[in-house]
Amino acid sequence: MLIKSAVPGRAVYRFGPFLLDAAERRLRRGEDEVALTRKSFDLLLLLVEHAGRLQSREALYAALWPDTIVEEHTLTWHLSALRRALGDTGDAPAYIETVRGHGYRFIAAAQKIESAEATGADAMAPDEGGDRADAPSAQGTPAPVPSRLPGAAFALLVVLAIAAAAWAFLHGGAPQPAPPAAAQPHSIAVLPFANLSADPANAYFASGIQETILAQLAGIADLRVVSRRSTAAYESRPADLADVARELGVASVLEGNVQKSGADVLINVQLIDPPSGTQLWAHSYRRTLADVFAVQSDVAEQVASALQAKLLPADQDRFTQLPTQDAEAYDLFLRAEYSALQVEMGTANDRHAATAQARALYGQAIARDPKFALAYARLSYLESHAYWLPLDHTPARAAAGLRAAQRALELDPELAQSHLAMGYAHYYGKRDYTAALAEFRRALRDMPSNADVNASIANIQRRRGEWDEALAGYRRAELLDPRNPQWPMLVGDTLTNMGRYADADVAYERALVIDPHSATSAISQAFSREIGGDSQGAAAKLAQLPADANPDGFATTARFVAAWLRRDAAAALAVLDGAPPTIEAPWTPSSTPTDLLRAQALERLGEHARAREAYGRARDALQSLLEEQPDDPASTSLLGLAEAGLGHADAALAAGRRAVELLPLATDAVDGPCYLLTLAEIEIRVGDPREAVARLRRLLDMPAGREMSPSLFARDPRFDAVRDAVARGAGGQP
Repeated sequence: MLIKSAVPGRAVYRFGPFLLDAAERRLRRGEDEVALTRKSFDLLLLLVEHAGRLQSREALYAALWPDTIVEEHTLTWHLSALRRALGDTGDAPAYIETVRGHGYRFIAAAQKIESAEATGADAMAPDEGGDRADAPSAQGTPAPVPSRLPGAAFALLVVLAIAAAAWAFLHGGAPQPAPPAAAQPHSIAVLPFANLSADPANAYFASGIQETILAQLAGIADLRVVSRRSTAAYESRPADLADVARELGVASVLEGNVQKSGADVLINVQLIDPPSGTQLWAHSYRRTLADVFAVQSDVAEQVASALQAKLLPADQDRFTQLPTQDAEAYDLFLRAEYSALQVEMGTANDRHAATAQARALYGQAIARDPKFALAYARLSYLESHAYWLPLDHTPARAAAGLRAAQRALELDPELAQSHLAMGYAHYYGKRDYTAALAEFRRALRDMPSNADVNASIANIQRRRGEWDEALAGYRRAELLDPRNPQWPMLVGDTLTNMGRYADADVAYERALVIDPHSATSAISQAFSREIGGDSQGAAAKLAQLPADANPDGFATTARFVAAWLRRDAAAALAVLDGAPPTIEAPWTPSSTPTDLLRAQALERLGEHARAREAYGRARDALQSLLEEQPDDPASTSLLGLAEAGLGHADAALAAGRRAVELLPLATDAVDGPCYLLTLAEIEIRVGDPREAVARLRRLLDMPAGREMSPSLFARDPRFDAVRDAVARGAGGQP
């Protein structure tokens, strides 16, 4: 006969030292909560409800997995997990008896009590059976004792690791990636899932399955989960798994592969102990596309159980929630994610095209399921990110990001990604740092291992001028995501802003240890060296770059600045030969028409007619941009320089002041100084130099190390006319 599972009510069962609460779906031993997966809990509840009675395998399968085909060993796995959790792994079972060829029986005395009786310390006291944590396991070794300090111990490890990283950072030595947090038992890396489908185009599906499983695991507070960015460079099944685990600072690794043929899906996953190569858990899931949602949550549950990580009721609730009931909508969502992640990770060949493709696919997914909250959340981030980069710095784009975030929160106010999306809508779209921080911290509650959220909080702290707090946040991101060069790069950028050029150099070197081929890290390091006064070191770093290493024209800009500061206008002009129409701006956080730099070099060479022509072309290009993005402070500021070059004093000063109004220093401690500097440059050329002197003194006294330093001020021809006046105001020392 089929077992009828009791609907969880107020029933509480006591057996041995354990208390099983059916209503709250919790198993406790004394004062400790015992972590169980959802299905393992259901199995235990069924056995306890029918204590003393034999239950056949067929009846258990029918009760736990009705109308579902599952692998033959699934029940065995859950029984083994239960026995480990109960300490029931000896030769003489105390709780679950196997009757070979027939089934299983719960043999301990189970007392059903009222829930009120279960309160108080006396109700939780173990009976004479005592603690069975030292009972031998099925392999003949002691069963592992669950950690009693998962949160506090990990927090202490993180603090110590940050302190160690900071000491090494400040005291020199060979640059190394930030030391990963100690490989606690509850730590894991999810390696890229291999696409074994006959069609290579199904790579999006394997990527999406990996990302979703990783996100489920990252939501478990008792697990430290390494970010996808740190694992992206590794193979799906590396030969040197122990080395990979050491580099990532994890105690376990999840590998997987995916095959998709039409609506049929096969997902193979295995959890491995890297030092020994032992398989801790493995499973193969044969599903249709419509049933694939449950696989991802089940994998997260099984991994948590195998690692003996504590699952809270909120985790189990989250595992049961499906993002959508529409399989085709989910497939469209995964396709959108594949393009969106390429934009986020900087691997898209064309960011505009990839963003447009992701936007269209998210829209199609939402059209099929208008209640798809996760799709709205991810669409919101895509829109806000496009506004910030800026791929499309228009009010309409920022508004689109905000609308999608609001809809995501309306549909699912508990979804962490909804709060994350709203955080970015406030941050990127409105620069409302207070509101953004509140949303990020709410998201972090359910995504504790998410390095991006930690770094986003640090980004806001940096914009607010909270430099030390920002550095601590980036180092937390490094610990969670140790093979991602973005975090030490941000440390280097922040230290450059603070004028700590030697320390910044060490951070950039750390980024290059992780990714020796990162042209952006190398050029950022060279730029920091140049501004800090180490021209020789900057030249040496640029000389090491391959000829084609010039992302967004950044290398061209760095070489132009080097020639400009050594007052070699001819060399500066030559650097621009063959450059694209727009390149990275040297002192403004955006791209600039190459003609603007060309005009400045020509002007230094005395070729005023050619310079004026170049200034005119730059002005026209910037005016076209501002027609589409009228509130862009970067384009507005650069337009002021072009107008100054043309001798249009009123237009130049108006644009320079407008840029400062659009992004004042009080709003942004990182980019705000850029616009003050440009306004000072305009004032030197066509305005009141006394106002420029006051601004330059202010810049020299504040953390604005990317735009201004004593060395830069002493060498830069832009400041020749006011250098003495600034020096007099600073006691003779600029």
